[in-house]
Amino acid sequence: MLSEVLPDDGRISNLETAQKWYVDTLGWTVTIDRDNGRLLATIGTRLGGLVVPAEFAIVARRTAGVREALGPMLKAADRTTWTLLAVGRFPQLPQQLVQAGLSVLSAGSRIELPAHEGHAEAAVSWIDAPTGDPLPVAGELFAAIQRVVDVLLKRRQAIMIDTVDAYLASGSDPLRTATILGIDRGELVRRLAMIRELTGLDLADASSS
Repeated sequence: MLSEVLPDDGRISNLETAQKWYVDTLGWTVTIDRDNGRLLATIGTRLGGLVVPAEFAIVARRTAGVREALGPMLKAADRTTWTLLAVGRFPQLPQQLVQAGLSVLSAGSRIELPAHEGHAEAAVSWIDAPTGDPLPVAGELFAAIQRVVDVLLKRRQAIMIDTVDAYLASGSDPLRTATILGIDRGELVRRLAMIRELTGLDLADASSS
């Protein structure tokens, strides 16, 4: 495993060790960006990447029947997205998934790889590091993720509808809305922000017009 061959200081010599492991063990095309002290993998037929919002990826990783289809996963520095790695090419994403924040890394693009597990200064970190086992097939991984995302989007839509209905039924009173929904004020604020972000509907403005 990666953690077994790399020390913990993340210097260039360790980048070279990591590069050799990625290339020799996994067969990935990996180069060293010496100016910035980074490892970069090239997306192609041997390595594909699906970028997924963390909220969806976390649920997928915890869902029986889905987590078994997943392989190595990278977490971005801002923690908002995970990149799921696979072999082969991902299909074109339906517009609904694009709008939900999913994207496919294009062939020839490059992604940063951690120099080793637990490197606090790295821009990315492993959620599940590669072990040398074959990567999942892109199409099969995508199908598993799509099932999870579809369920979560339907659940989100239902929450949004319930929130709008309760807000209007309460006379646009936030406290009464939260009581109707059985949630606290903070959760209501988050829901209203989500509705505004996803639909452009600002209920505060709508209620005052």
